[in-house]
Amino acid sequence: MGGLKSMSVGFSAWQEPVLQSQFYPDDLPEDWRADYYFNNFRVAMAPQHDWMQWDQARLISLDEAMLAENFVYLNWSDVSAASVAKVQWIKGALGSKLAGLLLTGGWTADLYHEHHSIFNGLAVTLMQPLSASWVLSSWQWDYNEVCFSGEPLGMFDRLPANLKEQRQLIEAFRTTLPGTSAVPVFVNANQVSIKQLTDLSSMIELLGY
Repeated sequence: MGGLKSMSVGFSAWQEPVLQSQFYPDDLPEDWRADYYFNNFRVAMAPQHDWMQWDQARLISLDEAMLAENFVYLNWSDVSAASVAKVQWIKGALGSKLAGLLLTGGWTADLYHEHHSIFNGLAVTLMQPLSASWVLSSWQWDYNEVCFSGEPLGMFDRLPANLKEQRQLIEAFRTTLPGTSAVPVFVNANQVSIKQLTDLSSMIELLGY
């Protein structure tokens, strides 16, 4: 799983505007946000509208900010020649620090097979409505009317306020995993507070996942 040693949590959009007021210090220069983020969390995900805007300077800052235990995942929702080229460029620039792709939105089985070569070396997870007719592997996790398949990855829009219920949620997810619990778990910054995320991270560590 891309070098992860344990279940690792992070935000599903690490540059989300809400984090600028709730997570990053007010006086922190924008160029230092990646350093600050990866000092607190091991994994980050970027939605397509973010990573399509990345330039050489952004990739250099990401590469310099990330330590050996840090990994980036891309949410890839709109397949086009431009997005294919961008993923290839990011993959070449970040190397093993780009750990995986979350395929959402307009992906179909035909598109997946057409672009299969770009997935080499990456953990690929498919996120589709339960009504979708195809999956990537025998691992499946149905959550919140969505089916995840492929390489295990957790994605939570919300977390229960009660820590006991959070534990039940994580343990239920853990039971679906085919082996190691060293998987990324992402939450929505617009729905989950910083405290909830840090509490979740601490709980996962205590559970030994």
